[in-house]
Amino acid sequence: MSLGADDTARLVQSLQHHSGSRPARVLINVSGLSNVCPEVAGVLSSNSRPTRLAFLGESLMDEVLAGFILPELDDAITSRYFTARAAALAYLGQR
Repeated sequence: MSLGADDTARLVQSLQHHSGSRPARVLINVSGLSNVCPEVAGVLSSNSRPTRLAFLGESLMDEVLAGFILPELDDAITSRYFTARAAALAYLGQR
């Protein structure tokens, strides 16, 4: 499965709708992805408010794909890669 700009734009739109004026906190499971469109980081960065993202994966390939996105994100987005769901959720719960 690939993560494209259109899919990501729908995610950002949903984030903006559901989070209102609050910062968004999102767990993104990248397990099973085989490709990430280069525009994904830009689309995620288009969110106009601070956001915290936790990328969750299981394999080295998952970490590599998340690694293409993480450095390109806007400064208003705090993000990390995790292999444990509990650690990712704890990170999202931080203030």
